[in-house]
Amino acid sequence: PIPCVPWQSQTSGQYQRRVHGVEDQNERLRMIKYTPEHMHCYAIFYGPISPPGTGTLGLLNLRANQASFRISATGVITELDSYFRIVKKLKLTGFPMKIHKHTAFIKGMFNSELEVAKFRGAEIRTVSGIRGQIKKGVTHEKGSGSR
Repeated sequence: PIPCVPWQSQTSGQYQRRVHGVEDQNERLRMIKYTPEHMHCYAIFYGPISPPGTGTLGLLNLRANQASFRISATGVITELDSYFRIVKKLKLTGFPMKIHKHTAFIKGMFNSELEVAKFRGAEIRTVSGIRGQIKKGVTHEKGSGSR
């Protein structure tokens, strides 16, 4: 949908980019791919400055040669900010290189020490349900891995 604020229809390309998100139990804004049916969600987009509480519309297929339009979303502006932190679930893949008691060395999960440093301390979970935490990057002669 194209967001519309009263008296200011946004039909240019810069306003059509938006991110949908829902707030989880930790009060983080988690990104979702599609708007949920029968649920509320946030739509974050760049647009004109309007006061909180202003009603908004989402229009579908607004073209110059089209006589009618369709309202596909309604909402209210909750807040104005130039920066919103939206988290996205990330799937990392790697191969177990060495397993020792409660420590596993995973090969191929990261490409550089910078990527390892960015995810240090992050909680991870395997498909089978084993949980863990990224501790540090390890460099070996045969290739690099992470612990």
